[in-house]
Amino acid sequence: MMIVGIDIGAKGCMCWTNDFRKFNFIDYDKNLWSYFLREHYFAIDKVMIELVHSMPRQGVKSMFTFGEKLGWIQGFLDALEVNYTMVKPQQWQKLLKVSSGSGKQGIYKRVKEVYPQVQKELIGSRGGLKDGRADSLGILHSYKFIKE
Repeated sequence: MMIVGIDIGAKGCMCWTNDFRKFNFIDYDKNLWSYFLREHYFAIDKVMIELVHSMPRQGVKSMFTFGEKLGWIQGFLDALEVNYTMVKPQQWQKLLKVSSGSGKQGIYKRVKEVYPQVQKELIGSRGGLKDGRADSLGILHSYKFIKE
């Protein structure tokens, strides 16, 4: 059983697991994501994707890029006939029990409480958060509650 969580975000990240004990991450790279999905599509039971939308005061170009990335991943999964579910940020954060308004640091704190084995993989070499990793794991976590 392979479950995948995808954070479409600006940089984005894909996280996958077979057993909810060990997690693997691929930071956004269209070629790497494509390769991974093509090579493993037959083993993937479900992909959880963050349902993104435009926000006030965000630039037109960045929102177009955001939507383009989401459309690409949906089309790719459809072509491979991989089952996926879209999950709103508020929904997966609630299921993870992240405090409202706590931002990236709150998500990171909660993810490392639930999955302490991944703490090192969420932090970069300079001590900052690796963009999208905690979110992708939080999105993947929502699979435990949403099994459409």
